[in-house]
Amino acid sequence: MKIHALSLAFVACFWPSLVLAQETPRDKVIDEILQVKAAPEEPIADLTLVTPSLSTPIPPEVPSQPVLEVIEELLVEDTEEVVVSEGLLPLVQKEDEPEGVLVEELVTGEIAVFIPEEKVSPVDEQELSLEVEMEESETTLEKEEVSETIVAVVEEPDTENSEIITKSTPDITVKIPAALLPKKTPTLPRIAAFYLTTEEYLNLRAENKMPQLVLTYEVSTQKKGMILPVTSKVELIVGRDFAAVKTGPIRGVEIRKIYDFKFNRLLTVSTQSGPNGMSAHFDNISLYAPVYRNIRTVRGATQNGSLKMITLGGGKKLDAFWVESAMSWAVDPQGTNLSVREKASGFKVEKGRKTIFNASFSEETYPEKNFKQSLLSLAYHEWPLHPQVLEIFAQYDAPPKAFTMLSYSPSALDGETQTWTLVDRKNKISTFPLPATALGISQRKPISSLVFIIGEAVKGQAFGGPQTPEELEFDYKKSVENGDDYALWLIGQRYNSYTGKCDQDSEVWLCKELNSFEKQYGVGENKAEVNTELEAFIQAVRLSKTGANYAEVLTLLQPYLNDPDVPAIILQTAAMARAKMKSFDILNSEFAAISPEKLLQSSLVKDPYDPNTYLGLAQINAANEAYEASWDFYDVLRTGTGNAGAVDLKIDKVEAKLRADAPGYFAGPK
Repeated sequence: MKIHALSLAFVACFWPSLVLAQETPRDKVIDEILQVKAAPEEPIADLTLVTPSLSTPIPPEVPSQPVLEVIEELLVEDTEEVVVSEGLLPLVQKEDEPEGVLVEELVTGEIAVFIPEEKVSPVDEQELSLEVEMEESETTLEKEEVSETIVAVVEEPDTENSEIITKSTPDITVKIPAALLPKKTPTLPRIAAFYLTTEEYLNLRAENKMPQLVLTYEVSTQKKGMILPVTSKVELIVGRDFAAVKTGPIRGVEIRKIYDFKFNRLLTVSTQSGPNGMSAHFDNISLYAPVYRNIRTVRGATQNGSLKMITLGGGKKLDAFWVESAMSWAVDPQGTNLSVREKASGFKVEKGRKTIFNASFSEETYPEKNFKQSLLSLAYHEWPLHPQVLEIFAQYDAPPKAFTMLSYSPSALDGETQTWTLVDRKNKISTFPLPATALGISQRKPISSLVFIIGEAVKGQAFGGPQTPEELEFDYKKSVENGDDYALWLIGQRYNSYTGKCDQDSEVWLCKELNSFEKQYGVGENKAEVNTELEAFIQAVRLSKTGANYAEVLTLLQPYLNDPDVPAIILQTAAMARAKMKSFDILNSEFAAISPEKLLQSSLVKDPYDPNTYLGLAQINAANEAYEASWDFYDVLRTGTGNAGAVDLKIDKVEAKLRADAPGYFAGPK
């Protein structure tokens, strides 16, 4: 089981004895690898900056690299991106379905809607006659012509027909009854974000009781110098699309980690006894975050797989195989020669002359095939086993009856052995193993202001809800009529943030007027009436978009950053300018004390509907290797703010790439 250093510290501040009792060889590897010589461009020492999630305060660290340089590592090329329009239901034509008409989505050009043939044309294959509206004539199109020319389906809410716009002749409009179009079905959110309450999370899974397999193991850990091994009991709860590992109670504290492969989440439930009885808290993070860290750790420590031996402090060395084993991932999974002896009841793996894994499997198979995949994916996350070993493990259709693992790490250069022995097995019908009484981060008291405002914003309740583009356009016109330059500029900035429409060549009327206003403000005869604060804001925001001189942006804005009435857009602009500065420009400068993260958090509290603020927080946390918190903000963007379309999100590509590069961590098809 692997727990990062700050995660351990966070738990230890409540239950000091828990950390030591729960440690396993895998727990220490990321922290111990700090001593490893990594590639110069990927300093492993930066791993100390990791923060578990929004549930833990994030220290204002100075990124070792500018944000955007680090974020480039998250971007994935050569990965197909499918943009799903809310207005259309994407359907895939299967081989056993009749031929039909493929209709491309007009806005993105990337979504095809399949209309079954029987829905469009008569069964006797007569000509498909559709009413065609032209300026002065009517035309009848054959079926083949329709399939070649139709571009988009746009439902008209106020009529009984749906309009189809042809590709070859823009003036032609083809109509078919809305009843003949594919029916839209409601879809559940695909992200169970961190802010969900226990009830909301369980409702999202939409399940009652389900079959489960419970495996109880006695675990013995032995390391050189120990007189007696350390023993404990670990319970594994395995379902069709989840797996949980429960340890303790130790001094009244029980830890349950639930890997939810349905939504790719990691839930950590801490239950302890107190004066008022038992209480449980749970933290909910994206499963992609620890997977990304594992891969990054291996790539950095092994210089992208080129190092076979890693030099440690004091001239000591460690075989890269053991770092790969600790993370259950390798650049080249088959890059090590291992000796494997297999038989029906189990298998043994040797590296050199040492047995590194030896397992025997139960005679009783898994209740269902999905249970096997769930336990295997749990093993990728929890056990320090090399992917080569796990590939063999996957060939057995029963859970292990007993197994022994040998691992090495910087603090265990002589090796550490774990032996797991199955002492109880039972099948049961039960609910998802998240206790209904556990309190999520948004339920615990006191609640942080950041979590509270995000929770209100995703429900559309913060400050009465987000303004629509139409409302902003109305307010902009009123500000122009009233001659309120300050207000119209702020409204224009908000319009741009919410819609993303005001690029340099935008033809949107509001954007054109805003651009003209900014260029003319403070010029010529109007110079005497200039609001110096507004002038500084306009100059700074426009300058920040050029990327030329971030120090000048901060020079313009720094006098206003402590003003309680400073607009959110100004805090956001200053934060991103500070985050994008080079490290050598920051040190020993007047801007070193400015925390980009704190500025963005303050900006979010002032305007929780601006997607650029969430994106900035996601990028800064990723740059500081706080991947859990970074994914939290990306999840909010994808599930809650309603304005995410205004920014370019590449996190979906990152997740698709992770699933492709490390499929073992993710059970089932995605």
